[in-house]
Amino acid sequence: MKFITRYEMKVHGVENSQYWRGYKSDKHECTYVGIGKTISDAAENAMDQAASDGWDVDGEQSKANRVESPLLTDKTSMCDTINCINRNSKDGCDMCELHYYVSLALT
Repeated sequence: MKFITRYEMKVHGVENSQYWRGYKSDKHECTYVGIGKTISDAAENAMDQAASDGWDVDGEQSKANRVESPLLTDKTSMCDTINCINRNSKDGCDMCELHYYVSLALT
């Protein structure tokens, strides 16, 4: 189990998956990038990746270093952010290649 001493969670906005340049924090040991249709989905995706890699993101082993962020509860829809014209179509969001990107940098 890897214990968190410092973290930073950052929203990178809505991007097309084919054009995402990536992100790496120089101030932290590891960086995980999550994607989702909402900010909270992307943040949870980044946390799941970190947990799969052995980080104690829930603070189960070290209660003082739990990752907490208002981004984890932000349900802002990507379709609302970009004012998507396909949001009410049958396959609109399922066919869309746009996602929120949220990074979680850990030390």
